[in-house]
Amino acid sequence: MGFVLSADRLAATRALSRRIAQRLAHLRAVREREGWPAALLTLSRLAWRSAAFRLRALAALRRPPAPRAAMPADRQVLARPPEPGVLFIGYVEASLGLGQSLRGLIRAAAGTRIPFAIHPYDRNVESRRIGAFEPERYDR
Repeated sequence: MGFVLSADRLAATRALSRRIAQRLAHLRAVREREGWPAALLTLSRLAWRSAAFRLRALAALRRPPAPRAAMPADRQVLARPPEPGVLFIGYVEASLGLGQSLRGLIRAAAGTRIPFAIHPYDRNVESRRIGAFEPERYDR
C-alpha cells in the first residue's frame, strides 16, 4: 500500500522543498564566497530565526484571548439566547418551486412536536404571491 498525499499537502511539501533548496544554494554560495565559518554563521542565524519564530507562535497560543468588545446597544437585542425550535425563512407566500418545497417542509414539521415559526421572504416576487400560509405562525 503506497503513501498518498492530498493536493494541499503535496503543494505544501513542494513549497517546503523549494525553500530548502534555495537555502542550501544560498549557504553553498556563502561557503564558496566567504568560507566555512561564514556559512556556519549564516546557518546558525537561519536556525535561530526559525526557532524564535516558532517560540513566538507557541507563546501566542498560550496567551489568553483578548477581551471581547462590548456589543453596541442597537445590536444587543439580537444577543438574546435563541428559543428552542426552528425558524423557516423563505418564499412561503410565492407561487414558486422553492415556495412549494418550503410549504411542504412546514406541513411536515407541523405534524411533529417541534416548535417552529415562519418568516415569509417576499422580495421580488410581488407578481407571484398566493397569499398568507399559516399566518398564525408568522414571526415578524
